[in-house]
Formats: sequence, structure tokens, C-alpha cells
Amino acid sequence: MKKYLLMNYAKQNLVGESVKNCLGLFQRSSEKMLIIDSIGTYLTELLVEGKNLKFPAVDDNTYVRSMGQAFVIRYDESKLDLISLVSFILWLADKISQSDKPDQELLNILKAYEIA
Repeated sequence: MKKYLLMNYAKQNLVGESVKNCLGLFQRSSEKMLIIDSIGTYLTELLVEGKNLKFPAVDDNTYVRSMGQAFVIRYDESKLDLISLVSFILWLADKISQSDKPDQELLNILKAYEIA
């Protein structure tokens, strides 16, 4: 059974730290960095509005493909929230980078993970 973590306003700083980690992976591509940054902005706006978001928890070393690159995210239970959110953001970035309407794609995907 897939486990999920819950993110609410109290974990707003986690978004910034996760985005920073993701941006470090794509330092040479301003287009990819813009996609990551827009995801972080949208997630922060959701939390500021008082909404909660569930996202898949990483339970082992995880292989993630994102925007033409591949990464292995090493499992560390002490950083479970961070590595799970980094993995989720990279997955989101890959999905919206392939879309003709990236903003709409992001909204559609996150609605499935949003908890009122």
C-alpha cells in the first residue's frame, strides 16, 4: 500500500528547501529551473490559502526521471519529508514539461493530491 505524507502551512519551509534542492540539479537550464520554481510558487500559494496537500512518501532509494535527466534519490528516514517532496516535485516537473499547457497540467495533477 502506498503511503502519503501530509503537507500543510506549518511545513511551508519544506517547499522552499525542496525547490532549492531541485534547482541545484538543473543549474544549467533556466527553462527547467523556471518550471521547478513555478511548482514551488504554486505549492506555497496552496499552503498559504490554508489548503493541505498529500504527496507520495519515498520508502526506498528512488529512481526519478525528470525533464530528460535521471536521478537516484537516496532513502534517509530522517529526511523523509524532504526527499519525498523533492521526488514529487521532480515528477511534477517532468509531467508539466511535456504538456502543451503546463499551468493547466500542474493544476489538474495537484487537484488529485489536494485535501480541502
